[in-house]
Amino acid sequence: MIAMALISRPALVIADEPTTALDVTTQAQILDLLKELKESLGTTLLFITHDLGVVAEIADNVIVMQDGDVVEAGPVKEIFHRPKDDYTKKLLTSLPGRWGDDGPGATTSPADEPVGEAPLLELRNLTMRFETVAGKLFGRRSKESVTAVNDVSLSIPQGKTIGIVGESGCGKTTLGRMVLRAYQPTAGEMLYRRADGDIVDLAKLSNRELLGYRRDIRMVFQDPYGSLNPRMTVQEVIAEPLVVVKVPKSEIRDRVHDVLRKVGLESSMAARYPHAFSGGQRQRISIARAVITSPRLVVADEAVSALDASVRTQVLELMGGLQEELDLTYLFISHDLSVVEQLCDEVAVMYFGEMVEHRPTAELFANPQHDYTRALLSAVPVSDPEERGTKKRIVYRRKQDATAT
Repeated sequence: MIAMALISRPALVIADEPTTALDVTTQAQILDLLKELKESLGTTLLFITHDLGVVAEIADNVIVMQDGDVVEAGPVKEIFHRPKDDYTKKLLTSLPGRWGDDGPGATTSPADEPVGEAPLLELRNLTMRFETVAGKLFGRRSKESVTAVNDVSLSIPQGKTIGIVGESGCGKTTLGRMVLRAYQPTAGEMLYRRADGDIVDLAKLSNRELLGYRRDIRMVFQDPYGSLNPRMTVQEVIAEPLVVVKVPKSEIRDRVHDVLRKVGLESSMAARYPHAFSGGQRQRISIARAVITSPRLVVADEAVSALDASVRTQVLELMGGLQEELDLTYLFISHDLSVVEQLCDEVAVMYFGEMVEHRPTAELFANPQHDYTRALLSAVPVSDPEERGTKKRIVYRRKQDATAT
């Protein structure tokens, strides 16, 4: 897409959220490429984004807009360090690096960790292989096996937030779907501790046997626009999990209105359709749909990646509040390491389907042990334009890749 934009040697290139859906390593490569092309071709770049870390990394001047109006404009250092407008100050306060110790999802200190408690869910040597068919339409076709998750083990404690990070295609989402049992693992165990203390292996259960556990493990999806059925009212969207588990109709309406209030929406909104809501409100609806069954574990797959900075902070604060109120456990899948650092108690790093590192959050960010983790952290944009270019970039190459070259 960048090549298509530059083929005619334009004087101005408009880049509209070009890195929003990218992991940090790919994002860093794209930003480096854009900087290089801008300088070599003498092109002016109009960079539209909601990621303030990227703004600090690439912009010379910044324009801040709210409700269609320009509320502030100026050099990037001036905007970041001496903002004048209240909305600009609010945006900058929502930067993960400026949340402080009391920000959304502030992690639990080691002294508060429960000792000797059995995990809510323990994954043992999970593997997921997909069978694909290769070959020509009328020629000989061969089957190939793609290993998306390879021998992954992970312990998920009750009431904690476990982050799963890694670049696109590393197996994060596949692992999350295995936890939901949307995919049945090719091998391995998923040992779930029920409320009565009994342990059951979810990996071995049939679809019928899983019905009783569907309400315990729920998911919040990435896309707040595509994950809600536009033909259903908010009432119907949120109530659907209750209908599936045959909750009496007389209870459903009250439970939907109650959960709407819990996620910060008015109960009168239940009669509206998804198109009437903003992205942040839609994600609140998605969260309401996930927690209406009183789950014990929620898998949040890139749940805030499509939201702007201030709305993202609000949603993270909501998730933190619900975790305390409902005693939720989160499996938080994300490529935004700055959010993971603030929200998660522990972080697991995945690379090419394997878990290469899993440690408490503060330890992992302060002293990463695996070379890939170091490379991942080095690619995170610095959210201060005065520190631009001060972080050393690390490029990780697998041993087999290095050997092949």
